[in-house]
Amino acid sequence: MLTRTSPFVFTTGARSPGLVVLYCAACPMLFWLFHGTAANVLATVLLLALFAAALWLLAQGQRICEAYDTAEIARRPRLPRKIIGSGLIGLLVTFLASAQMDGILSAMGVGLLATMLAVAAFGLDPMSDKGTDDPEILLRHRAAEMTDAADRSLARLVSDVTKLDDEDLIRSTDAARRSMMTLVRALAGNPAALRGLRKPLVKVLELALDEGALLVDAWDGPHRDQARIRYVTRLGALTRAFELRARQRALVRHDAFGLETDLLIERMNRETAA
Repeated sequence: MLTRTSPFVFTTGARSPGLVVLYCAACPMLFWLFHGTAANVLATVLLLALFAAALWLLAQGQRICEAYDTAEIARRPRLPRKIIGSGLIGLLVTFLASAQMDGILSAMGVGLLATMLAVAAFGLDPMSDKGTDDPEILLRHRAAEMTDAADRSLARLVSDVTKLDDEDLIRSTDAARRSMMTLVRALAGNPAALRGLRKPLVKVLELALDEGALLVDAWDGPHRDQARIRYVTRLGALTRAFELRARQRALVRHDAFGLETDLLIERMNRETAA
């Protein structure tokens, strides 16, 4: 997360020593705001704005690089922020050097050196995509996405039923959620098997959410009891169908006994609530 630490310095969660050094190096420019003509003050403000933009781009580039390094799959940034920030540092140095040197070429040489030093200090932006050509990494990434999506959908179903303030329905729905997520997380260890279960999983989640919506709609009407029975029956049938389909994916685990125990407990909770 980016944290604003001063008007001109933006760093990642921990303070970046390189950016702090750059900020301190530019502090003497602030004295120009109190001494000199109006033109000098305006030039100083413009140079400080250029410097602030350079530091912001460098900090953004560092944050993106950190995320790129820790991710298994990442796209290269469209905008090379660290390179542009280093270029702005060189441009700033060129302006400052031109006021002290006779030839523009000498000032440009100093600016180019400053750009190279900034690149050496902060590095380059990622130049290529990462992990997009590795099938195993892609499978794991998609399995994690499927697991998160399933968990969010089932948590939404539990939340909707919880609003009805019926302890048996809440317990039954939560048991169904835990049962399905136990299987999904177990299959996540075998991404290829989970990929084959994607369409059935999506269908089961859609039907379960539809049943929850029908139950909520009928809760305050005269057909509450029928809607309640239908919901419990359909949810149990969907959960059992999903368990059967998941077992057909030939799940093999070293702790298969523990998995079966968990599923049995959740099934007993559903049947007790029903």
